[in-house]
Amino acid sequence: MVESIKLAKIKKAKIYGIVGKKNGYTYLKGDIVINVDLKNSEFLTPISESMQAVIWHCLVSHPFLKMNKTKW
Repeated sequence: MVESIKLAKIKKAKIYGIVGKKNGYTYLKGDIVINVDLKNSEFLTPISESMQAVIWHCLVSHPFLKMNKTKW
């Protein structure tokens, strides 16, 4: 992930991320980053990854952003 972000920065691409902590590489180097603030770090990975799935799903299903009709 770190090398991908470095390459994206070299290529002048925007970095978007959904993360679970504020001291990670994506949070520090990303252009637009959503932090899923958790009180209990025991569930950091499953909750932040679940939020990623929900947010990305909303983005790709948004009528203004999708290129093809949803099949369901």
